[in-house]
Amino acid sequence: MSVLLDRPRRARCGPVPSRTRLLTAVAALFAFDGAVFGSWAARIPDVTTQVGASHTALGLALLCVSIGALASMQLAGALCARLGAGLVASVSAVLICVAVTLPGLARTLPELGAALLAFGAATGAVNVAANSAGVRLEAAGDRPIMPGLHAAFSFGGLFGAAVGGVASGLGGVAPHLLAVGGVGLLLTAAIAPVLV
Repeated sequence: MSVLLDRPRRARCGPVPSRTRLLTAVAALFAFDGAVFGSWAARIPDVTTQVGASHTALGLALLCVSIGALASMQLAGALCARLGAGLVASVSAVLICVAVTLPGLARTLPELGAALLAFGAATGAVNVAANSAGVRLEAAGDRPIMPGLHAAFSFGGLFGAAVGGVASGLGGVAPHLLAVGGVGLLLTAAIAPVLV
């Protein structure tokens, strides 16, 4: 199991978590990543109205998600190799909890673009770190687990989109995305000790 948590040139303290605990933590991270993205996607029409964006302007703003993700993915991969996938996944999970709240706070198109750049960077880092952790855990075991982890992401996305759809009928974007970030911080607090 130490393969998931390997941090070159660093000594580890404490017992290594069981494979089941590691798998549960990584699956929870995948599911949360999907739920965050599904929650955000369900609120795109509300955010568009909030900032008064045209379809063209919205398309350009949404491009910032991809730009941010591309910018962070190389860095996240290098950090996983240097510091260990578990540590990078935990830090990235905290970052996505903060970043998911930003689009709900945007009031202008430039603010939305900046918020989506940060959100994209956080999601890119989480995706790389979660997949790196999953691959390392799979390599240390005797059966494939990546399909199940990607299914957890998909189910998380479905759940997040459903909650986002319900939330769009109940209130503003900011309270919903703040709640998503808050729940994510609680989840991260539960799984980070296992990952790190």
